[in-house]
Amino acid sequence: MKKQLTFPLRGNDRTCICIQILLMMPRLAASCLIFTAFLSNKSAAQTTYTANYLLKSYTNSAEYVNCQIFDDGLNVGINNAFPSEKLDVVGGNVRTSGAFISLIPAGNPPLILSSPTLVSNLNSDYLDGFHSADFSLSTHTHPGMISGSGIPSQVAFWSSAGVLSGQDALFWDNYAHHLGIGIDAPEADLHLYSGTNETSIYLSETHPDLNNILRDTKWSISNQAGQFRISTFNNGSAINIIKITGTQNAGTFEVNGTLRTSRLVMSSGAQNNFLLVSSASGAAFWRDPALITGWRVAGNNVLKDAGSVGIGTSLTSGKLNVQTTNVPAIVFEVANGYEGSLGAIAKVSSPNVAAFSVEQSGTPTMMIWGDGRIYATKIRVKVPAFPDFVFSPNYSLPKLGDLEQYIQKNRHLPGIPTADSVVSEGLDLGSMNTQLLQKVEELTLYIIELNKEINALKKQVITLDNKNLKSKKR
Repeated sequence: MKKQLTFPLRGNDRTCICIQILLMMPRLAASCLIFTAFLSNKSAAQTTYTANYLLKSYTNSAEYVNCQIFDDGLNVGINNAFPSEKLDVVGGNVRTSGAFISLIPAGNPPLILSSPTLVSNLNSDYLDGFHSADFSLSTHTHPGMISGSGIPSQVAFWSSAGVLSGQDALFWDNYAHHLGIGIDAPEADLHLYSGTNETSIYLSETHPDLNNILRDTKWSISNQAGQFRISTFNNGSAINIIKITGTQNAGTFEVNGTLRTSRLVMSSGAQNNFLLVSSASGAAFWRDPALITGWRVAGNNVLKDAGSVGIGTSLTSGKLNVQTTNVPAIVFEVANGYEGSLGAIAKVSSPNVAAFSVEQSGTPTMMIWGDGRIYATKIRVKVPAFPDFVFSPNYSLPKLGDLEQYIQKNRHLPGIPTADSVVSEGLDLGSMNTQLLQKVEELTLYIIELNKEINALKKQVITLDNKNLKSKKR
């Protein structure tokens, strides 16, 4: 049930209540449901009302309207049954199309802000023309509020709890979105400016070495005297690893150590088949090889038109001079060769020109002449087998009659190549010497057999001679 409260109202009391509400709420009064109770001819009548309900009167009747306006006799609350100020609003905003007028004496703050949230669009010059000077920082501080002062375009830092202050080393260009360190007009997303011989960036880290001992390493990036440098440190001293020096027309890239790259392009002065050479100072540049060493490149060939070449020696008595120790001086290798492949060719224009010569202490020991003649002090030929089998007891020596018939038919000894094949294909010295030795051994056997026959015939002759002598003596 709704609680019924009664109290007497006089006409003058009702009028005073309405005037006070209108004074405290100059613009809200027009939008709120307020009442003007006029009870004609009832100067001391008893009126009954319901809590949270506002009395609304008509000409001859009255009713109660649900309302969120509360009056405890000292303060008025909107949506607040226990107002602590003259006008206490909870759960909403106060809006007016007019002005808030403060009649507080000079020296007192006309407005106190105690909200921990952001205050925006607030200008103290328009709060009260007479009292704007009283609106100072000390009059509107609140928990979590930021204080301090800065310089336009400088990035501010916390100088203490809740206090910001500008720094003269960090700048922000809000238009271009550029951040400058040490420069107030940054020209790039990040623009670093350092003093003379100062380092712009340090990169430090700690890692365990092979003995699991922690080691500190530090690298630096700097622009010193117009040189871009990447350095490391050893015992506190910087060691330049990469240094780039540039001018308007040229630049230098220096690496203190080994440079590994899958591709290096040097376009300045480069031409097809040029060689990369260096000067005494170490500068590299492209040059025509014919102008450097007399070598030139023609297609897939490397040519030298004049002079001599020495490999392992500076003594160049011939066009190509090779000096070596315990390794071959020249190796001719034909990969995947076929019959008739050539490893080396010596071309001569006369049969009396030596195409190849071997000298010992200045004296030739072997020579190959243009007409095929070979001069050598000794030639050793390796053969797979040697014909000692001829002297085996099981060897079947051809009969002389059979040999005679073979020769009459073929015009050469068995196992010996024909004249035509030797002329057309040449002679295998190893095989030929082996075959000739076999024939010599066979001839030796024939001679031994013939010698036996001759000796037997001699004995027969002597026997016959003796018989004849005895017959004559008789």
